[in-house]
Amino acid sequence: MSDRSFVQYELESQYDNGRFDFQGSNLGAEQVLEGQQSVAGSTAAARKVADVMRALASDANKLESHSGEVDYSAEQLQEQYARITGQIVSIAGSTEQNMAAIQEMSASMTTQDSRIVEIVESFLQLDKLTSDLNEMTESRSEK
Repeated sequence: MSDRSFVQYELESQYDNGRFDFQGSNLGAEQVLEGQQSVAGSTAAARKVADVMRALASDANKLESHSGEVDYSAEQLQEQYARITGQIVSIAGSTEQNMAAIQEMSASMTTQDSRIVEIVESFLQLDKLTSDLNEMTESRSEK
C-alpha cells in the first residue's frame, strides 16, 4: 500500500471480488469523510501548536532582551556601588584628619587656657605685691 490509501485498497478489493455494493461505498465514503475530518482536525491542531511555538519563541526573545537589560543594569549598579564605596573611604579619611585637627586644637586651647589662668594668677600676685608696696610706702611716709 505504498501510494494507495487504505480506503482505495478496500474499495478495489471489494470491486475485484464482485462484492461491491452501495452499502460498502457508503461505508467507504464515511471513512473518507472521517479521514478528511481527522486531517482537518490534525491540521488545526498543528497550526495551534505552531502558533504556540511562535509565541514561545517570541517570549523567549523578549526574555533574552530583558535578561540583557537586567545584566547591564546590574553591572551599572555594581560600578555605582564601587564608586560610592570609594567616596565613603575618602570621606572617612577626611573625617579622621579633621578629628585629629580638632583634637590638636582642643589640646592647644587647653594649654592656652592654662596659660591664661597662670597669667591671671600672676597679675593677681602682681596686684597684691603692688598693693603691699603701696601700703609699705604709705606707712613709711607717715612715719
